[in-house]
Amino acid sequence: MTEFNYVIGAVDIAEKRYLLDATNSLQPFGFLPMRCLNGKGRLMAKESFWIELKPKDKNKTLTAIDLKMTKDGAFEGNVIINYHGYAAFSKRTEMAAAGDLTEYKKKQQNRWKEIELINYQVENLDDLDKPLIEKMDIKLDAGAGGNVQTIYFNPFLFGRVTENPFKSSERLYPVDFGSPQEEVLTLNLQNLSLYQVDELPAPVALTLPQGGGRFLFNVSNFTDRIAITSSFSINKAVYNSVEYHYLKELFARIVQINQSQIVLKKK
Repeated sequence: MTEFNYVIGAVDIAEKRYLLDATNSLQPFGFLPMRCLNGKGRLMAKESFWIELKPKDKNKTLTAIDLKMTKDGAFEGNVIINYHGYAAFSKRTEMAAAGDLTEYKKKQQNRWKEIELINYQVENLDDLDKPLIEKMDIKLDAGAGGNVQTIYFNPFLFGRVTENPFKSSERLYPVDFGSPQEEVLTLNLQNLSLYQVDELPAPVALTLPQGGGRFLFNVSNFTDRIAITSSFSINKAVYNSVEYHYLKELFARIVQINQSQIVLKKK
């Protein structure tokens, strides 16, 4: 018994078992924090037995960005970010730590130095069973009054990956993400009549062995619009040491693509 270091609750309702942790008011019903997801737990009953401790939620973020170029060469538009599962819990925790939404907005504005937040609102902040949604109107002065001959635009405005977390050449222990992960980005750049496309990032399609995950990146160039989609998924919580090299290469390519630029030249 001395080897057990934490206690959670188990409740059976309508032939379904819910595992409960009540240590944080921001956790929805049936949500286990990452520290509990260590593989197995012992359910203590008249006859105790082992049960799997698996996440029932993903760490999932969906970002939709719609921007239009103004006559002065700036980009204006709206952003909608949906946070699900562990991503929603992390974001609610971050907002609670800021004190209130006004302070949180100030911190975000300081973090996004090249982005001006014009309007900002949050939905489902207190409804823990629904995804947390950020909605904002933004402005980027990429064209500096329309006088810049060349504009370099990085499509990864939010959550840009700048560093590979896997640096060692070898790994002996499994990689534990805690839960499956998913990040999807859609971006539309419209009203590009002042500029023409000079260079676009190349499409990328990468997959891990045995359906372990993937990274897809695509850019479509239309007459007056550029559409970008990026999709990243980690389908397992734990990867063994043999799979480490595939993960390392996948994240190296993700870092590379996240530094990509769309190059626009004035007509």
